[in-house]
Amino acid sequence: MEFRLLEKTSTIPELTPSIELEGSRWILSDPYDIYFDEIPEYGCISYVWGPDRADNPIHPNIPMSTHTLPALCAVIRNDESLNAVWMDVFCVPSDPLLKKPTLESMGFIYGRAEKVIVVLQQKSFNAVKWICGWEQGDDFDESYMHDLEADKWIKSVWTYQEVVNSHDLYFAGESTGQDTSESSEAGLLQGQEFLNGLGFYLEQYRRHHQVTVLQLRQRFPNLDTFEDLIADWMVAAYCDRSAMEIMSNMSRRSYDDDGKNYFYSMIGAVTHVPSSRRSTPTIESLAETFMSACEEKGDYSFIFSSAERDSRKGFRWRPLPTMLQAVVSWHSQGEKLEGVVEAGGKLRLKDMVIITKLEHGEMSNEAKEIICSWMLMPELASESQFIMAPKFYECLVSIQYTGSATCIFTEHGMFWPQEDVGEAKDVEIWIAAPLMYVFGAPGIAVLRANADDEATYIPGVFAGNCRRNLQRKDVIINIA
Repeated sequence: MEFRLLEKTSTIPELTPSIELEGSRWILSDPYDIYFDEIPEYGCISYVWGPDRADNPIHPNIPMSTHTLPALCAVIRNDESLNAVWMDVFCVPSDPLLKKPTLESMGFIYGRAEKVIVVLQQKSFNAVKWICGWEQGDDFDESYMHDLEADKWIKSVWTYQEVVNSHDLYFAGESTGQDTSESSEAGLLQGQEFLNGLGFYLEQYRRHHQVTVLQLRQRFPNLDTFEDLIADWMVAAYCDRSAMEIMSNMSRRSYDDDGKNYFYSMIGAVTHVPSSRRSTPTIESLAETFMSACEEKGDYSFIFSSAERDSRKGFRWRPLPTMLQAVVSWHSQGEKLEGVVEAGGKLRLKDMVIITKLEHGEMSNEAKEIICSWMLMPELASESQFIMAPKFYECLVSIQYTGSATCIFTEHGMFWPQEDVGEAKDVEIWIAAPLMYVFGAPGIAVLRANADDEATYIPGVFAGNCRRNLQRKDVIINIA
């Protein structure tokens, strides 16, 4: 990858393009050798482009967003300590063969930065300030929630990896610090204050209006997605979040560039290793890069993608390298599904709970209570599982489940496979105990025609009891 910074300077080499903003002059550095050069402290600027374009003073042949210079000015005005910044339109190379590996290296770029400063459009920043100042007893003003819901930064695919990779996070508005703007408020807002404030406000809003988490998601899907991002940033260290959690959050975000930006951000969220790619990537190669990076970390939770499985021998457990989205878009707890490749062509997946199909009888009362508690339908807990299942299916569809409408009943709950398993008798369900939803966990249905055949693996969602009094064990997949 090529790594450059926009740096403050008092001297300008001959024929070097520069920008003068807020009383200081800035030029683009020469490329740094990320392995040997001493890289100065720098901040990353996170913002969204929008549709309108302006002339670029550093790269005249490459138009930039009309929001670029206002965002840079807001940072310069409010953080005099910064003498170097990384900003996409200036620092990403224009040469496609250099540009692509840089885009794949966002985890390195944002993870190495001293701080990340998010510059929102002023209307959105004013909403942020209002929400952070809200106290119990104040009125709820939904107009501010709608302002944030509509903000392009909140729902961008780039937002995820920029936030989760930040060590020190700040927010500003485009007009922050300008005396001429009546709506501006000077100073940067610490990320912790904003993220705490938004989480508290949404929780109080839910209680006041007596709406469920699912109902709030229907009203404000982008804010709900961002609330999950808040949880990831606050509880997970850099690169210590599961691939499944990344897929879950990313699938609810907007992207362009035929899906490549989707994967650039996912790769940036899962690894800080800079890319050495020399070719122009495809969706398939980017998906493979993401899965390979997860495997190198020993995290195999990417198998809980809704994508079709690979048909090659030894790979039938693995998703095809295509658009990878989680079986459901719901926040999960847990760092990873740990896997180890062993001698003899064996993949060991650790801490799985194995359960089997229920041929007769009802699910346990405990399983029913867990499921009905999440749906906020406690009255269903005394009903038959066949009455409960359609209600739960509706909830799954609302969180982007696209699999079979027919579940597999077990003693401990119900499993919803991505594909219908038909009348298959020999079915094991492997539940990923290290990765938990509040209502269950992701899982894999394992179908075998006989002991000699390679198994068929179908990802899905388990709802019910997978925590208490159930033994965990390692499972083995033949990958030779």
